[in-house]
Amino acid sequence: MKKTLQKKQEVNRNVIPEEESLTVSHETEITPAEKKSIKKSRTVRQDQSKKKPSLRIPIIIVCVVLVLLSLGVYWLYKQDLFSSPDENGQAFKMNINMGSLHAQRGELKEAIKYYSEAVRLKPEDTEALSSLGLAHGMSGDLIKAISYYKKALKINPDLEATHQNYGFALALEGKNEEAIEEYKEVLRINPDHSQAHKSMADILMRQNNIDEAISHYEDAVRINPEYIDAHRNLGITLGQQGRIDEAIEHFREILKINPREVPTINNMGAYLVQQGKYEEAIKQYQIALEFMPNNAVLHQNIGAAYEGQGKMEKAEDHYKISERLRQGIAQPAESDNQ
Repeated sequence: MKKTLQKKQEVNRNVIPEEESLTVSHETEITPAEKKSIKKSRTVRQDQSKKKPSLRIPIIIVCVVLVLLSLGVYWLYKQDLFSSPDENGQAFKMNINMGSLHAQRGELKEAIKYYSEAVRLKPEDTEALSSLGLAHGMSGDLIKAISYYKKALKINPDLEATHQNYGFALALEGKNEEAIEEYKEVLRINPDHSQAHKSMADILMRQNNIDEAISHYEDAVRINPEYIDAHRNLGITLGQQGRIDEAIEHFREILKINPREVPTINNMGAYLVQQGKYEEAIKQYQIALEFMPNNAVLHQNIGAAYEGQGKMEKAEDHYKISERLRQGIAQPAESDNQ
């Protein structure tokens, strides 16, 4: 019995309690090298944590930028700075401007191309239609010109320039009555349209309606005192009616505006010869010959003036020069100082 109890006690002393098996029985000391290694490991972990930036801030920045860009694009759109050409009319304006530029240069084919594109972009725009009609008219295609004038006037009947050009095209086609109606429309819109008065007078002259023609010519020069064509036509018409002094006065007005207007000098000289004012006529012809020394008509007329003075030798010299010039032999006379 005693042996058995002693044996149990020995066995109990060899058994380690469960709690003690999980407990360190003694404290282990950490060497300086191990401390340095641990410290280095912590530093590396901290650096790695710093190298992993948070995604929250960049996402916020991107969102803000996108919002600002959207607002900017919206503002540009509202200001017509970010729109397509067709949306803001820039393509239309460009074609109108280019068409006008080429028309002014006389490049009618190019002008028609640009004006046609402008009409395609805005089929109801009267400026584009009228400009295209005028370009066709200047190129000699009166049928197309008239068709575009009609379209423009159907949209807006109060386009005075379009009525004027339409009337001119009709007159070229010999449709004088229709042309007069268009000029009347111009004068309805603007009674002081000097060109419409002159154009109306030109047709009335062809119809032998002299008095009414003179009235419209007079209106034209009253409205525009520097309208050379109206002065010239009025002077010629008055001269044909025997009103020579009035005719000469209109020619003098032209020469105040343009002293080099040779046709006017020639006409005035002819009327002076009719009045027997040979000396003054010769002076006018000499001025004209300074500008156009190889003009056969001037030499013929100054010869007539010399003949009127009885200076047959000088007259014959100019007649000969005139004849050579008509035959294509340019041999002008020496300058006259008489």
